Amino acid sequence: MRNFPKHILWLFLSFLLLCGFRWKWGKTKITCITQNEKWIRCSIVALSKDYILYRASHEHLGDEYLYLYDLKTRRTKRVLPQPVTHAGIRADGDLAVIGKKENIYLCNLKTGKTQLLYSGGYAPDISGNKVIWRDKKTLKLCVYDLESRKMETLKNVGRMFRISGNWLVWRVITGDLCVLNLSTKETEILDLGPVHEIDIAGDILVVSSGPERHQDIWMYDLKKGKEVVVANTPKNEYLPATDGKKIVWVTPIDESEFEPLPWSKLATYRLWQNIFLYDIKTKRTKRIVHNDFMITRVLVKGKRVVWTSGRIKRPQCAKEYNENPRDIYIYER
Repeated sequence: MRNFPKHILWLFLSFLLLCGFRWKWGKTKITCITQNEKWIRCSIVALSKDYILYRASHEHLGDEYLYLYDLKTRRTKRVLPQPVTHAGIRADGDLAVIGKKENIYLCNLKTGKTQLLYSGGYAPDISGNKVIWRDKKTLKLCVYDLESRKMETLKNVGRMFRISGNWLVWRVITGDLCVLNLSTKETEILDLGPVHEIDIAGDILVVSSGPERHQDIWMYDLKKGKEVVVANTPKNEYLPATDGKKIVWVTPIDESEFEPLPWSKLATYRLWQNIFLYDIKTKRTKRIVHNDFMITRVLVKGKRVVWTSGRIKRPQCAKEYNENPRDIYIYER
């Protein structure tokens, strides 16, 4: 060992260290954070770097409650004591907006404290210090600044409206999308054809298109004005979501991939799906979840992908279709 060249030994040790690093950080895992009992169903509301916000209901009782899962401590707590049944909920950072019984509430997710922002509104959304909702009487869109406590109203705003920073996006009656820059007040109609679903984060807008565009997933950079097709296959792609750097969506599996289980007599292959992840920077697509059951929503944030699924781990609960629980799963890289 005395005569062994030091630079060769150093290269060898560096190689072992690199292999260990890639083994440790290259791994992926999927975990369930709810493990629900019979008849309990969950649905994701929001995903951040610190938490997962979701609502859960007991099928018989019908009431839904809001829960927060801390990604650091791996603990779950109920955010509000009162139910949030039939409430529209959006969240960003430590704040959530709740539209319930024509009232708009602002909720601090850390403290659980709520305050009434507006009476006579519905369908709220939040991004940073801006909150938007629809006024029930005038049907105008209200934009409220949490810092200045000032509100402005916008007319002729269509459906499926979403906000991200200074970008406001909505769908017009033709199915096309309209984009408003809240700073410059400039409006633009995007010729993406009729769209079914939209999501927005930062300057990135993702949509699932209609039959005219083969039900593909499209990305539009609002700052650059650039349009890119992300998923273009014979299959239907749907449930798109983005964090501004990555995009996720769902596709049904092929009939040849379907392997029915003893308890899945009522489930056809069309109810089984895959989840795909697209990196905007590298333009690479990867299938991260294969052959999952009844995915109802999927979100992405950083190295995590979260989705709601009817995947059954308790066959005794699956005698009837309506007895399937809805659990929440995390994919971590």
